[in-house]
Amino acid sequence: MLKHLFKLDFLFINQYLPYFLLGAVVSLLITRLTADATITFWIVISNIFKNLTISCTLSFFINILARTVFRFRNNFYKDEAYLTHTLPVAKSSLYLSKVLAMLASVVLSSALLLALFYFLFPDFQDILKVNLDQSLASSLLIALIFLLEISYFHFATYVSILLGHRSSTHRTLRSVGCLICLYSLPQTFLLSIIYLLSRVSPDFSFIFEAATPDAFSLRSAYPLAFLVSGFYLLCGLLYGYLGYRLFRRGVDVE
Repeated sequence: MLKHLFKLDFLFINQYLPYFLLGAVVSLLITRLTADATITFWIVISNIFKNLTISCTLSFFINILARTVFRFRNNFYKDEAYLTHTLPVAKSSLYLSKVLAMLASVVLSSALLLALFYFLFPDFQDILKVNLDQSLASSLLIALIFLLEISYFHFATYVSILLGHRSSTHRTLRSVGCLICLYSLPQTFLLSIIYLLSRVSPDFSFIFEAATPDAFSLRSAYPLAFLVSGFYLLCGLLYGYLGYRLFRRGVDVE
């Protein structure tokens, strides 16, 4: 049953993927075909479709973020909830299917975003090699941090919805307030830790010091990257477990 629930959630979240992807690919092809144009008209066309490619890709990514949240709220608290909570399915499966569909969608959208930018900007790989040092490892580490933070944000959103809807009034407003606290407070705590470490460790001191681009290497930022990724992973696991425990207590359908 978990597999079936995951399939339904994943298909709902990515319902508009073919349309965004088709628009991005067509725009990308036109951009690449007109990239070497010297006539003003074709240069303008190339720039228009380059921006359109970026817009389609980012719109899809934002759409994914929004639909994961709406899927969670609508399935558990809106009209759909009356059917959802009467299914002969364990609460753990209902919650886990949302989490797995969210994680899979975030990975998919991030991979598409990276791939389209890679093909859209021919010098993207060279930029990574020259400025970021150790291109493959650095790129993977940046992608990992990005995925962990997006996942952490979603888990914070799920917990906020669960907390906000425990009240009988102003549920949406309370959910937003909970999200601001659950997201911003750990970020502030992380920034404070980094600042304190920068005062005692040379591995973190470069963050708050002026430095020339030539003097910067991502390899010197590896300790910071591992700290941030570990922090987001810990917060994501904590919020994921907290959301599961809150969901197990039951929900108050609107």
